[in-house]
Amino acid sequence: MKTIVEFAVLVILFVVVLSILIRIRKLGRSEAFLEERGVVLENYTATIEQLNEAIDGYRVSMIQTIDGIQDFVDQKDAEGLREFYYAHIGQNYFEETQAYGMYSKLEKLKITSLKGLILNKYQGAITKGIHFDVGIIEQLQHLEVDEVDLCRLIGILLDNAIEAAEHTEEKSVHVYMSRDEEQRHWRIEINNSSSSIAGIESQHWKSTKGSKRGIGLKSFKTIVSQYKHVSEETNILRGYVCRALIIKDREVS
Repeated sequence: MKTIVEFAVLVILFVVVLSILIRIRKLGRSEAFLEERGVVLENYTATIEQLNEAIDGYRVSMIQTIDGIQDFVDQKDAEGLREFYYAHIGQNYFEETQAYGMYSKLEKLKITSLKGLILNKYQGAITKGIHFDVGIIEQLQHLEVDEVDLCRLIGILLDNAIEAAEHTEEKSVHVYMSRDEEQRHWRIEINNSSSSIAGIESQHWKSTKGSKRGIGLKSFKTIVSQYKHVSEETNILRGYVCRALIIKDREVS
């Protein structure tokens, strides 16, 4: 009888310990999940703050510009007005309209966190003199990938593309999102000009930055491997590295 009681106590203790370990593991995952969500939220919040600053700056700039123009108009100084325009208005107008054009290009992207991420990367790219363009063929509302993982994947691709493009003469990054109804998948493609194409094998990802680099691409592959319906491609085309993330509908994966 004593042996049975001891065995029962051991079973109960085992169940209790196992339950505690499971709860600890779940808690650890929850903390990691919340931390990753926090990073996505920080990126999006930073983008909103940059947008607000841009709007405030644009308003102040417009007031100052109007005041400056008024002096030339009052003095009927056409030549001075012409020089003022090309020196202070023309380039600023081009840069500001280019930025607002990016917001309209992302109108079809309805995944808020991903939109914020791309806007954030766009702001960083243009400060480095990189031409950053986006093309979205159809409205994109949802992808069957965890939103945090999706932002991490696209963030890694964009970081690598911007870093590579910065060291080229073209300084160019293009992002395309398209839907293939026949194959029932979304394709997110990021192309960048590159000066080190010789170190990149088609269909294989290879870091050309040394043994201590390439951590981002390794993380990319790890995340992709967790989804059976997600794959990636790498191609070389006329001096550009073309990296694509292909996300199938789950029922056809």
